[in-house]
Amino acid sequence: MQLTLARRSLLLFCTLILGSPTWSQDAAVGATAPDEGLSPTLEGGKLVYAAAQFARFAPLNAADMVQQIPGFSISEVSDDRGLGDATQNVLINGQRITGKNSDAATVLTRIPVNTVARMELLDGASLDIPGLSGHVLNVVTVAQRGQGSYVWRPQWRPNIPDHWTNAEISWSDSLGAGEYSLGMTSQGFRGGGFGDEILLDAARSITSVRDRQFIAANDEPQLSASYTRPGTNGAVFNLNSSLNWFRFKNRVLTDYASTATGAVNETRRNRNQNQRLEVGSDYSFNLGGGRLKVAGLWRSADGPGRNLFLRDVAVGTDAGQQFERDTRDGERVLRSEYSWKQGAGDWQASVEGAFNFLEATSRLLVLDANGVFQAVPVPGGAGRIEEKRGQAIASYGRPLSDSVSLQASLGGEYSELSQVGAGGQSRSFWRPKGSVAIAYESSSGWDLNLRLQRRVGQLDFEDFLASVDVQTNNNNASNPSLVPPQSWQVELEANRSLGNAGSVQLKLEAESISDIVDQVPVSATEEAVGNLPSARRLRASLRTGIILDGLGLQGGRIDATVVQTSERLRDPLLGTRRSVTDAEPWTWRMEFRHDVPATPWVWGLQADQEGTRRIYRLDYDQYQYRDKPQLVLFVEHKNVFGLRVRALLQNTFQREERNFETYYVDRRDGPVSFYQNRTNAFGLIYRLQISGTL
Repeated sequence: MQLTLARRSLLLFCTLILGSPTWSQDAAVGATAPDEGLSPTLEGGKLVYAAAQFARFAPLNAADMVQQIPGFSISEVSDDRGLGDATQNVLINGQRITGKNSDAATVLTRIPVNTVARMELLDGASLDIPGLSGHVLNVVTVAQRGQGSYVWRPQWRPNIPDHWTNAEISWSDSLGAGEYSLGMTSQGFRGGGFGDEILLDAARSITSVRDRQFIAANDEPQLSASYTRPGTNGAVFNLNSSLNWFRFKNRVLTDYASTATGAVNETRRNRNQNQRLEVGSDYSFNLGGGRLKVAGLWRSADGPGRNLFLRDVAVGTDAGQQFERDTRDGERVLRSEYSWKQGAGDWQASVEGAFNFLEATSRLLVLDANGVFQAVPVPGGAGRIEEKRGQAIASYGRPLSDSVSLQASLGGEYSELSQVGAGGQSRSFWRPKGSVAIAYESSSGWDLNLRLQRRVGQLDFEDFLASVDVQTNNNNASNPSLVPPQSWQVELEANRSLGNAGSVQLKLEAESISDIVDQVPVSATEEAVGNLPSARRLRASLRTGIILDGLGLQGGRIDATVVQTSERLRDPLLGTRRSVTDAEPWTWRMEFRHDVPATPWVWGLQADQEGTRRIYRLDYDQYQYRDKPQLVLFVEHKNVFGLRVRALLQNTFQREERNFETYYVDRRDGPVSFYQNRTNAFGLIYRLQISGTL
């Protein structure tokens, strides 16, 4: 029924568009002009894109425009501790975004297209904002009348519940002497798959073939708001806030026959939910011969989680377990920065204080012979973890010549980490932090960025506590000795502008990590999330954005990214070198897009693939991979009664997920107990995207 509905919906959509003379005659609206290009102009070391250059794509907000900049992509939100130095490679009017949930991608969707004046690509090391290197995008906006945008993304899949609630809406306008923006999103997914689960004995002879069905649902409604107000003496006030609700649940149904018990039905359910509130603010103003900025972050989250396993057998005793955990966590950060100019150099001194905590209670319920759940103790499953931290960093940047600039920072942090509960302990640490970045820009279109950085990672406080995964029988003991990882990281980024033809970026990274977080044995029979002495990571990425106008295909472009990663650590059981748990050795992604000249039509395809991941635990290891690339075909009309409408067919190659697991009698350094081979087929996915302005 759902598949039929999806086919009918897409058939109706295509029939209406192809058969409507009204929309065909209105091709001038949103049409691609063949003489419009995306070649930036060079102004004072910046590559500048005018807002009008993006008109061919019929953008609704700044996020749509950024997506079309050849070779550029928004970096992920850093997991660095507290606020720290700037990490995301997007600025709004020269200012970094204060917050974690309020990331660059979210903020850009709330900036209407008519408020964007231009976009500037520049070298992060040339800025007086410590922490930035490589290409950084500055979005310059101007005040306009109120405007908003919205998008709706329904999805249909065979044998999976329809998803109708994936949508976004935003509005921006002036308020007094400032500007505000409001956003409401309802993101998430409906997922799952179907396939066989084959069990084999140690000699690889099939012992059981099981039918398996997996269904998952995730919803993340969020309210967000921001406000910016300029003041006297160059003062600027920024406020970002968000409130979101996270709801995730999945269900795995497995059916098979056993000679001992007859028909067996296994049900695995997982449910997590929480509410998250975050408020981030900063205020900057001129003071003395420099500029002072004070920023703060307040974040809170709480919610329960439940993990259930039930086995229903025709003959014999049923079995079941349920693990429940309630958590409450928060973060409080206060940061101040004072910047001043001295000669040709820019100085900044910053201090930051932070307080993080997590409180958790856990319980395990086991089904007894009478079919009643009985509570079983979970040693180390409850407690409170706190971290108090302070850091001080001094930064200096200056041009060394007309084409070379330097940025350096040096400092350290002091932290106190404590755990309340059985086996808890308190510890304190001093750690150095800092970086050196050099940027080189040539008049021939090349720019190079070299950076050396000392980093301290952030821990997930739940890893301190014991947990029980009754779905997969993967349990973790508590580990109060867990410490944050530290690393030395070297990055070399080379960018080549191809003018009207686009751009190419090559990035090389090398990282030496101490106290890396992975699975470790903590006793003769238990394992936990813990620290291994050292690891190394090498990564090379190539990103291209090629405009095909000069090659004879007006309105065409290709964007591609290839990432190769090599990660090595010493296995705590075997003593051999292996990859980090759950790491992807390589990924690639490609998109072809054709804005048909003088028409409002767009068509194209997207494809991606990733390498085999390995997962290691005390008593088993797993290979996880996708058998073929994912292919998405799309067609878009930029003006359907003033709306932008896109239809997508996803997973066109019908790729499947494969898992091969090896279970051992005791540990991975001993004999094999059995193997499990699992296939998960996704099927075709039908999506529609309708967007417009308010």
